[in-house]
Amino acid sequence: MKRSLAVIDPALGPTLGHHAGFAEAIADMDHQGRQIDIWCHTLHADSITARLTVAGITSHPEFSINWYQWHDQQPPVAARAQHINQLAREYLSVFSKIRTTGPTIYMHHSLDWLNACALFIALEQQRQQQTDDSESVHCVLLMFAPGFEHSPTEPHRQLNYSLGFRQLLQHPQVRAFASCSEYRDQYQRLLTTFSAPTDRPKIGLHPCFLADWAQWPAANPAPSGDNQPPRQILLFLGDPREDKGFLDLPAITTALLARWHDNVPTLVIQHSLPQDWAEPEIHQAAIELKRLADAHPQINLTQGYWPSPKLQQAICESDWVVFNYPNTSTMDKSSGVLWLAAQQHKLIVAPQTSWVWREALRLGCSVADIQTLLRPDKWQPSVANSNTTTSRYRQQIYTPFLEWLDTELSLNPTQTLMEQSA
Repeated sequence: MKRSLAVIDPALGPTLGHHAGFAEAIADMDHQGRQIDIWCHTLHADSITARLTVAGITSHPEFSINWYQWHDQQPPVAARAQHINQLAREYLSVFSKIRTTGPTIYMHHSLDWLNACALFIALEQQRQQQTDDSESVHCVLLMFAPGFEHSPTEPHRQLNYSLGFRQLLQHPQVRAFASCSEYRDQYQRLLTTFSAPTDRPKIGLHPCFLADWAQWPAANPAPSGDNQPPRQILLFLGDPREDKGFLDLPAITTALLARWHDNVPTLVIQHSLPQDWAEPEIHQAAIELKRLADAHPQINLTQGYWPSPKLQQAICESDWVVFNYPNTSTMDKSSGVLWLAAQQHKLIVAPQTSWVWREALRLGCSVADIQTLLRPDKWQPSVANSNTTTSRYRQQIYTPFLEWLDTELSLNPTQTLMEQSA
């Protein structure tokens, strides 16, 4: 009998992106008779709920917290305490409502340090009230960098993440897994710096959960040759944010139209509609993109959400995937789009100092510097690097998620599946 899975995602609803991607991917996977419930925000999207229902997954809109309110910020002490206490209460309320027939896997992803504090408080209160289930496990997926590398402009991040995660990662019911080898090493360093050797749990590595890899087609590499133009370029996906280079997108699109003149590849852009409270510059950039798309048929623009099948199609049909990320804000930030594109061995165009560049190399992809995208005279993509190390790492990242989950959580907490396969 498979253990029940309770996905605890307070951000699913107001936030789509990888939160919706995780829910949709879980819906597409083979559940093998497993009971799956997703506990989400009260402002949940009806389209996501309907898809989950078809897959036999029950969604429970219970959370009201603004999950990302203080993300990547240094909130005032009073606001910090209010956020932590509210989320801890909501966690406890949800835990009390979960009813399963046996041990449960509680899945938590996308926790920053504030949300980690709240989860630890909730688990401790549950244990003190003797209402916890000692045979259940809370699986925490570490998806944000704690700031031990590549973040010289954020000196407070190390301290915050150490305060938020040190106790949570050592809780007896918690098993922690990082999204990439870089994050795994940083969280292990966090524990090494702030914990006694006997108290340090092993930080594992979890595969990318954004797709059922068995359903993805074989890779479709880009055409080779220095002068061979791409057939399609994926320029942007996701939320229209300044730290993802959205404000520069109209200028880059215009320049690419000029670069190839009469042989312009299809330029694919998808972004969610800007929120009413978004900066005026975001709204203006969206208007400019719409104007460009109306004037140039080579631009394939979608202003709205893409379900997983459409996202898969766009990535599989593209030759290049562009990440126009500002260096200062994305040096250590991960990207679900990168993992999807790297699975297909696409050419990754990104800043050399970014996490995207480093992870693409770890996955054996060809890369090109974003600074040369509009400089044909400087354009020189690297050759894909395929060796034993990259092959093993790719296997780890693209292991079927639920299969990995059952195997990993059957091991002793001091071991990891990735250690056994090494």
